[in-house]
Amino acid sequence: MIDYDTLKETRRGRRFDHLTALLIGIVAVLAASLAVIQQTQSLTQARAQAQSRRLASELTSRIIASGTLDDYGLVNSQRAVLVTIEGLARSQAALSGTDAAEGPIGQAVTNAGMRVQAMAEAMGVAPGRDGPLDPYATMVLRSTLDDMRLLLAVQRAVTDAGDVASSDGNESVMGLSLVALAGVFTGLAAVVGSGRTGRALLLLAWTCAAGASVLLVLSAGLVR
Repeated sequence: MIDYDTLKETRRGRRFDHLTALLIGIVAVLAASLAVIQQTQSLTQARAQAQSRRLASELTSRIIASGTLDDYGLVNSQRAVLVTIEGLARSQAALSGTDAAEGPIGQAVTNAGMRVQAMAEAMGVAPGRDGPLDPYATMVLRSTLDDMRLLLAVQRAVTDAGDVASSDGNESVMGLSLVALAGVFTGLAAVVGSGRTGRALLLLAWTCAAGASVLLVLSAGLVR
């Protein structure tokens, strides 16, 4: 005759062993998956940061080059205007009879100012695509405000993608921590056995595994 209590304990122990074995397999799969995701997100973050720095550097170069070109044209135009004004003043002095010799000098100075103005306008224009400069320098000097705005938008998008990858990587690390706890609790439960303490430890292990599963889904970007 079979003792019912003994049979019940045997079945409970068998169920406990099955749950422990199943949890060990789940913990192994979670650990492998989270490790792969963490590595992938880390590489994605590194690439995004490198691209963001490159775009920021290029944007800075374009801003400086565009500002330098505009400043050069403005400053030299102002100098040309001053020379022209001086020539007109000399010509006006000659017309008023103050100094007749100032007439030819004033005209020469005025012509010089006009030539300087033409040179300033020519030098302040962005170089042509078929000019002597290399293609990159030409592109930088020909950059418009719309081009720089577009580049800034791309740089921001890349930075945001790097931030998302960083967040996902942190979630995968947290998931690995929970997997480690689940493994520890599972090992302790296997050692303690199917008693009350063992079942409590196994429940904690399953809880940690469930939390790691949630973090796996989040870190993989399946839920936003």
